[in-house]
Amino acid sequence: MVAIMAVLALAFMSPVFEGKTLFQNDIVQAKNMASEVNQFQKQTGEYSAWTNSSFSGMPTYQIKGAPTRNVFQWLFHAFKLFLPGYTVAILFVCMLGFYFLLRTLKLDKWLALAGAIAVGFGSHHLQLIGAGHVSKIYAIAYMAP
Repeated sequence: MVAIMAVLALAFMSPVFEGKTLFQNDIVQAKNMASEVNQFQKQTGEYSAWTNSSFSGMPTYQIKGAPTRNVFQWLFHAFKLFLPGYTVAILFVCMLGFYFLLRTLKLDKWLALAGAIAVGFGSHHLQLIGAGHVSKIYAIAYMAP
């Protein structure tokens, strides 16, 4: 079942193999908004929790969180070892998480697979990936298990 979900994610995101990437406007904006914080960190080695480059000043946790690692980041990096690009990995994680949920609820494995595919390829998830709402799609992907 896991292999089927991985193959579907790879097939759907096959342009990754041609070196193509999605232009995700929110990612581009976040990188630009975080440039002042990145420059400060590069110069001083310290993390700044404030930036003046956005909205006349704001906390940086919304555009560049503190450099920490948690279990979900480690899991996601493990998935990215086997699946190229984070778009493929996040699509796979969406399906896998929902599959685990449905199996935990004692659904037949084939119905669970169908449900996982339906949820993973739901138009809202694909729109979130395309727009670059990375934090939101991560939260949704890890919510089910």
